[in-house]
Amino acid sequence: FREPSVRVFGKTYRCSEEAYHAQKPEPFDATAWDAMRVGVMLACVRAKFGADASLRALLASTHPHPLVSIKGDAFWGFDPRRGRGGENMLARLLEEIRDELVRAGGDG
Repeated sequence: FREPSVRVFGKTYRCSEEAYHAQKPEPFDATAWDAMRVGVMLACVRAKFGADASLRALLASTHPHPLVSIKGDAFWGFDPRRGRGGENMLARLLEEIRDELVRAGGDG
């Protein structure tokens, strides 16, 4: 798929990843960022799926199966090679958005 541009936090970004990183506090404050990063990611990913009907349909088609974000990041992903997994937060946010789509009647 092609990553759509997203409009979030009053600005348009090339992609959700760029939007996410642009929200980091300057100067960087890890404590502040940790407190806001999940909400920021949720808004950015929600904007990504809101911008592309084919992505909404793809995400909705995974219902009701659990999602796993395979990546080395212990917070956002799950790394089966590490033996202790991870928080899988990105997949949990995707499941939240997917559930909203399904409740709304499909691909939104």
